[in-house]
Amino acid sequence: MRTYRFSWLWAIVALTTWGCYAEDGLPGPVGPQGFDGPQGPPGPASGKVYELFISLNAENDWQQVYPHPGDIEVISTYIVLAYTLEASPDDGSADNDIWRLMPITEFYDSGGVMTINFDYSLKDVSFFLDANFPLASLTKPVEFTSRVVIIPADANDNARTKAVDYENYHEVIKAFGLTEPQHTMQEVHKAS
Repeated sequence: MRTYRFSWLWAIVALTTWGCYAEDGLPGPVGPQGFDGPQGPPGPASGKVYELFISLNAENDWQQVYPHPGDIEVISTYIVLAYTLEASPDDGSADNDIWRLMPITEFYDSGGVMTINFDYSLKDVSFFLDANFPLASLTKPVEFTSRVVIIPADANDNARTKAVDYENYHEVIKAFGLTEPQHTMQEVHKAS
């Protein structure tokens, strides 16, 4: 009789142990759709664009400083890029304008090298010339249209997002969901 009880005990232990290692059964049906939660707070600003006409000449010592427009806040975690208008096709479409990322270096036959450059602070953007020759030897002003693009620095940190070619103005505008300049050069001058 004792062996019979002992056999039942082993059978229960064996079934319990093997039962723990059995495969899962078939999945059950999909549950009902949940309710939408409340609208979350707006995300960080995706960036801003504004346009300036720059004239660097002897009268302004080959540099100009412009304050950022009043409704544009630049914080230390933002990147500021400047582009110059290289060409504007005759079709009248701004989508086909050719913008070049600054700084721009020009080489002269005489061996001279001049750089059109910019820098920025939280309050303003500055455009200036650097050269390996006296700037007083320039006979006419250096004039160009510039677009200043302000974007959050951490917006492209996600390794799963496609890298942005910052040399390409149109790609930057598209990647950050920006529209053509919210401010033109005239509005910026009025604000300063």
